[in-house]
Amino acid sequence: MDPDAWERLQSAFFGALAVAPEEREAYLDRACAGDAEFRAEVNAVLAAHFTAGEPDGVTSADEVPRVPGSMMGARIGAYRLEELLGRGGMGEVYRAQRVDEQYHREVAVKVVRSGLGADEVSRRFRIERQILANLQHPSIATLLEGGVTPDGQPYLVMEYVRGVPITEYADAHRLAVRERLRLFRTVCEAVQYAHRNLVVHRDLKPSNILVTAEGRVRLLDFGIAKLLDPEDAGAMAARTADTLVFTPGYAAPEQLQRQPITTATDVYALGVLLYELLTGARPFDASTPLEFYHAVCNREPSPPSALLETGSGRIRSAGTSAADVAAVRHTRPRDLARQLRGDLDHIVLMALRKEPERRYASAGQFAEDVTRFLDGRPVLARPDSVGYRLRRFIGRNRAAVTLASLAAASLVFGLLGTTWQARRARAEAVQAAADRDRAERLSALLVDMFRMSDPNSTRGETVTAREVLARGAERIADDFAGDPESQADLLAEVGRIYENLGLFDDASGQLERALELRRTVHGEAHPRVAESMTRLAELRIQQGREAEAVGLARTATAILREHGRAGEPHPALAEALLALGGALRLAGSPEATSEASEAYTEALSLLRRSANPDDARIAQALYGLAVAAHGQGEFDRADSLLERSIERYARLGGAPHPEMATSLNELGTLRMIRRRPAEAEPLFLRALALRRQIYGEAHPAVAQTLMGLARARSLLGRFADAVDVGEEAVAMADSVWGSDHPGAAEARLVLGFILLNVDEGERAVQLMEEANAVHRARYAPTHPLVFGTEITIAQAYASMGQFDRARTHLTGTLDRMDAVLGRDHPYRASVLLNFARLDLGAGRLDDAETNAQASLALTRRVLRPDHRFGLWARMVLAQVHMARGRLALADSLLRDLLETQRATVGARHPETALTLVRLADVETRLGRPANAEANARAALAIFESVRERGPSLAEARSVLGAALAAQGRVAEAEPLLRSALEALARARGATPSQVAAAEERLQRLTTARSQGRQG
Repeated sequence: MDPDAWERLQSAFFGALAVAPEEREAYLDRACAGDAEFRAEVNAVLAAHFTAGEPDGVTSADEVPRVPGSMMGARIGAYRLEELLGRGGMGEVYRAQRVDEQYHREVAVKVVRSGLGADEVSRRFRIERQILANLQHPSIATLLEGGVTPDGQPYLVMEYVRGVPITEYADAHRLAVRERLRLFRTVCEAVQYAHRNLVVHRDLKPSNILVTAEGRVRLLDFGIAKLLDPEDAGAMAARTADTLVFTPGYAAPEQLQRQPITTATDVYALGVLLYELLTGARPFDASTPLEFYHAVCNREPSPPSALLETGSGRIRSAGTSAADVAAVRHTRPRDLARQLRGDLDHIVLMALRKEPERRYASAGQFAEDVTRFLDGRPVLARPDSVGYRLRRFIGRNRAAVTLASLAAASLVFGLLGTTWQARRARAEAVQAAADRDRAERLSALLVDMFRMSDPNSTRGETVTAREVLARGAERIADDFAGDPESQADLLAEVGRIYENLGLFDDASGQLERALELRRTVHGEAHPRVAESMTRLAELRIQQGREAEAVGLARTATAILREHGRAGEPHPALAEALLALGGALRLAGSPEATSEASEAYTEALSLLRRSANPDDARIAQALYGLAVAAHGQGEFDRADSLLERSIERYARLGGAPHPEMATSLNELGTLRMIRRRPAEAEPLFLRALALRRQIYGEAHPAVAQTLMGLARARSLLGRFADAVDVGEEAVAMADSVWGSDHPGAAEARLVLGFILLNVDEGERAVQLMEEANAVHRARYAPTHPLVFGTEITIAQAYASMGQFDRARTHLTGTLDRMDAVLGRDHPYRASVLLNFARLDLGAGRLDDAETNAQASLALTRRVLRPDHRFGLWARMVLAQVHMARGRLALADSLLRDLLETQRATVGARHPETALTLVRLADVETRLGRPANAEANARAALAIFESVRERGPSLAEARSVLGAALAAQGRVAEAEPLLRSALEALARARGATPSQVAAAEERLQRLTTARSQGRQG
């Protein structure tokens, strides 16, 4: 609608409201000046305005006023009206009992409200009675009988449905999106049944669609339905032109504009209903009926996913939040938006198109598209293309990265021969001659490749496996140029062997060529094409190209789902799901990690159902689930899954399995995160020996294990050894990946951390900045590695005592984070916590307290109360209380913190030990030195068990010295206090407040001893 027309409509609408009711018609005659179309539009808006008090049509019984003239207690026919259930545009509905002694039955009785044009309403009730009598469907409430009261009021007696509106039922039962779609599909099927019987409901809304306690859908109130008799359509439209018999909130544009009503009108209302089921809000919101009319008729609705992504006011105005909406759908806002984005957005928006002819042709077609989505097939609402059909995949896609077993170069020829023999065994007899020809070509190829290893042929020059493979690939391209199927099989094997040798770029060319050939032979959506995509996705994971890996694995999964047979999944589906899980895990976001976990779970289920119990892929799936659990913070579950994975590999026997080394490596990493480096080191050593045995010295997998070993030795305090291993890891990572690969960035971060402990802070920060440049170039600004690396760099500056540089770096990170992720993202809690630590170290207690409180509040709101960010923030607050002399507050906070840590990170964890140290310090000051001594010694025992060598150990010794001094044990206290102060003064990462506190403890001892001598 153009601005002039909109302004004219507004002027006429508000002018009509301003005059007395009896003057309104004359006013409209003047304002519309004979423009019949404009007059109809104004009438429609006015009608919507005067019905706006009943936005949902039927009001609940509790909201219905007990007005005079109510028929409560009256008898109609054989029924006594016992309870007013609701009041709508056509009449009142009562719960009633049959009281004629024939039989007892509870029913719903609908009576026309007086004053609505008795002749027209009576005629429409007779139509409704006939319509309902013909509608016999399990999801449509049954008409039992009907009649007219002695005073001329028509009534209908219907089956009484005990249920709640569909939206309330879905929320009360916390139905997930797919469950809501199945419920909605039942509604569509019932409406389609009515349409086939020439009935349009015209007032579909939640209060007319009830769900029983057993979960059965029942449609009510066909009282305003239109009988689709082609010969009578025009007359019907004319007769109803002045009667507003619909609920504006669910009305289609043609209803508001008084245009002809068709089945497409119900399709629109179903679209509104689905929008509300998915998002908790309707497509349009307005403060006045005029604005609502304008929105429905002229504005395009926002996609449902956008409502969740923006936290729309339409959700907030309903008295809830995006988090609440997602919670009753058994998910989180970001996950819900992800589920709605794409196909579901298209489905809903197609139903809500302004033009009736552009919506779904029927409610049945609407139901079919919902079914297609649930089955993972392309939907009608989305533009069809080969690319879309390939990308379509079900919400539970899964797949995991697998490192294929390395075949020695001497087995290359055997693998190629085996591939060909398998093809020969499957060949039809009519292909025997062609087989012989191919076999001869393969034989010539193998002879040529063997000749490359003959010293007489090479004249003593060393020939590498890489050169053998390159020559073989050339011969395959030439000799099998006329047989693309065989050529693809052989090139795929060559690519796999390149990958196992760590020659990823060489592997990429062969696998891409194999995929291209299979597409040429089979088309775009064939299982063999999907198998090539799976293999290429696994390689892309190794190359750190996770976006391509996810796309390939998703497409492969979708193709294979389409090609299951006799109700059984395709045999290659589990492999594709494993690749998908690995690719999603590499993507790094919480949503992707959750989706990866689903992929691994489905793959594991398929493998257990169809594979040999000793299939190595089961162990791979367990490994993938473990890594996903690790990413979601479920450390105990991840630990257990990894141990099961390792046990399975150990039972397989035979040649060593590369994946077993992968599981050992991951378990070592997990043990380090849990501050158990003494357990981690032997796991890394086992993985390193296994990987060197399989791959040799220079391989990406070896570089990964070297990183883990360097970390473990650093945590054990063996910094010189750790630096040596870290340097080796960086050199190898650059060699096998290239310096711009995420693996090379990870190696730099590892070495940088270690260098901070050996007085090489500037080089450490340089390495971290190089890693950050790689992450920024490769990943989206929201990727965890990007923000994680930036926070790490700030922590590095702080550990070097460069607090101003740390603060500047954190400020830039926080500003960018707020702009990209918003102020409610969990990462923000980490940055605020780091600010609080910097403030505490610099003695800015007010700022430290403010930032710690903000971090704690955000952690509790978006994570959970016992998350480690929250524990660390509480520690900062306790230290602020100590610095301000609020010892009782600090004592209480530390005791609560200690209890939480023992229940979460464990009683023997270094963080628990640090809390014991701070509690001991407070107890000494509160005059409980014996308790302080016990806690300090307990902390020291924990630090010794994990070989802690940093400032925490020195602080513990200083606090123990103070506790001993407070008990008069000066000879024991003084050497502890002096050595602790010296250690803190030297330690990288010790804060000025730690050093100052140690100095104060020693000074108190010196003063007390001096006073004792004077006395």
